[in-house]
Amino acid sequence: MFCSDACSSKCPPAGVNGFSPTIFKFVTTIPDDGTGESGGWQQASVRLKVKRWVEVYPEFWECPQMTFGMPVRNAAQGHIPADEAARISADVASKASRKVMRANLAIPQGIYCVRLKDEMDVGLRKRVAGSRVTQP
Repeated sequence: MFCSDACSSKCPPAGVNGFSPTIFKFVTTIPDDGTGESGGWQQASVRLKVKRWVEVYPEFWECPQMTFGMPVRNAAQGHIPADEAARISADVASKASRKVMRANLAIPQGIYCVRLKDEMDVGLRKRVAGSRVTQP
């Protein structure tokens, strides 16, 4: 199970298995001036919290801060509101996390976080042209 906050009620309901869009608080850092094929920039910084079962005990950890960034508008998707950016990011993060975890259920935490960031960057770039996932 992957949660927005492993110790609070922000975890998705049973059976959902994924990160919640509510943790991706997108803010516009560069307004769209309306010119050209794309414009503006929005981003959300998150620390993804992970819960993994090791035999009968849960194991919790948090990946270092990552920033999801995408244009406010691009030629392929048009205008991308903050709530849509959050839904896309949550979906990409959830799918990437499952893929990384399935590849190696006993993956060490640090390696998991590095692979997760890389997988999310690839996934987000495929979903929204001009987007990216970075770490400070």
